[in-house]
Amino acid sequence: MKPTITVITAWLNHPEFIPAYEEAVRGADEVIIYDNGSDAMTRQHLKAMADRDAYRRRIIWGDTNIGFGDANNAALKHASGDIVLALNNDVKTFDPNWLDMVRRDVVP
Repeated sequence: MKPTITVITAWLNHPEFIPAYEEAVRGADEVIIYDNGSDAMTRQHLKAMADRDAYRRRIIWGDTNIGFGDANNAALKHASGDIVLALNNDVKTFDPNWLDMVRRDVVP
C-alpha cells in the first residue's frame, strides 16, 4: 500500500494564494491548515476551499497569531499521514505529480 501524505500549513491572510495552494496540494491525502488569526475575508475563502474538498481538508481556527512554529505544531497534532509535509501558504508547483514523487522517494 502506498504511504499517505498529510500537508500542514500555517495560514495568515493572503486569500490570493488559495488557487495556487489548492493546485499544489491536490494529490495529498489530507490537508490541515491552522488559521493563525486571519481577517474575515481570508477566513471566508479558506472555509470555501475546505468545503470544496471537505473529506480531505480541515481548518483549525485560531483566534490570534500564535506564530509560525506553534501554528505548524498545532496542525501537526491532527496529522494522520505516513508522511507529513509542512508547506507555506504561498507554495506553487510546476509539476502536478510532485506529491507522487514524494510518495515514491520518501520512506516513512
